[in-house]
Amino acid sequence: TPNLASYFKSMGYETEAVHPYYASGWFRDHIYPWFSFDEDTFVEDFRPLYSFHLLRGYVSDETLFDYIIDRYEENDKNEDVGKIFYQTHYEKKDVAFITEFVINEECRNKGYGKSALKKIAEDAREKGYKKMGLNVFLHNNIPCT
Repeated sequence: TPNLASYFKSMGYETEAVHPYYASGWFRDHIYPWFSFDEDTFVEDFRPLYSFHLLRGYVSDETLFDYIIDRYEENDKNEDVGKIFYQTHYEKKDVAFITEFVINEECRNKGYGKSALKKIAEDAREKGYKKMGLNVFLHNNIPCT
């Protein structure tokens, strides 16, 4: 089913559905899997792990926001996903070459490579480069698609 979760996953993001009520409510435990979230979290999942404030018998918005922020910060580790280097051509100062481009094997097919190339292209454009090249040697591995 096309949805925001599948769209973000196609761009390499991890997705998580967080709902402050029970999974069984409104059949969420049957419906949420159709959205293909990487993880579903409901009140019964974080109740033993997280202290929270109730408002009129329900998890408060403040508690839910705090939980989401904590989850984000827990996952925001600035992990090393690979490396990319580029430099100017030794004769043509308006041409840049990518001299090394590696995405760690466990991080491949998650959109990091595409994102890195976009960032490099933006950076090179801002620095005035008119063309980009890629050094490729016979011993290079075939890239994953």
